[in-house]
Amino acid sequence: RFLEDSRRLLAELEEMTGALRGGSEVRGTVSIAAPVYLTQKYLPDVLRIHAERHPHADVLVYAGNMNECYARLRGRSTDVVFGVCMGFEPDMEETVLGAEPLVLALPSARRPAGGWTKEAVGALPFVIVENVHAGESMAHSVAQRLLEPLGLSPRVQVRANNGVSVWAAAKALRCAAVLGEHHVTAEDGYEFFDLGAVLPVRKLGLTVLKGAWRPAACAAFMETFREVFPSLAKASSLPLKPWDLQRSALALTSREMGGQAFQNSTASPLRT
Repeated sequence: RFLEDSRRLLAELEEMTGALRGGSEVRGTVSIAAPVYLTQKYLPDVLRIHAERHPHADVLVYAGNMNECYARLRGRSTDVVFGVCMGFEPDMEETVLGAEPLVLALPSARRPAGGWTKEAVGALPFVIVENVHAGESMAHSVAQRLLEPLGLSPRVQVRANNGVSVWAAAKALRCAAVLGEHHVTAEDGYEFFDLGAVLPVRKLGLTVLKGAWRPAACAAFMETFREVFPSLAKASSLPLKPWDLQRSALALTSREMGGQAFQNSTASPLRT
């Protein structure tokens, strides 16, 4: 509480000082927290546009995992979080900006002459995210559901605790990986398959603490983010192929996929 009161007083003093100088420019500081992969993919452009619109406003950026970001929000050291909207935090208010489909990344160099089959995918080494929900990785759950109808289990070569490390290891070792679309980048030598038609997608957006005081600089930053995010998301989308292999047993439960952070895709059904 003391931290929030101190930040409020400093911000109000800065805003009043700016008003005395004349003009209606937004002044003050906004603190934002986000996962590393999202700060790399979206924040550079958002910060550039925000600085052009509000040259007298400052931004503090903290990059960490979602648990750390939400802890900072509850501790009042961060004004807003950009990341996965969990949907079940009663003390938080979310603004959904878009969705993040799951992507199956397969190394082209390992593609058989006859094309990808589930047997071929099952023979690949996988890199997965470890310990995401209830001791079982989301990516591992997805890989299992893709392959289990054929009695195959993913051969896990590397485990990592975050998507950035998973994608880096997959590229270095030419392994397969299942990740959110925003974790990966278009790379020569990889094919990307959209799993959004058969698996839930994660909701991305801005989250603030209900009832918490927020400086004018925070409102201005959130407005900029809401306006520019759709065009940035469209520009950064991957060349995705439909996952059109025979589908079976692909539906994951809400618990396995992280609760209400996921929603069903409206994509057309896959071919069987």
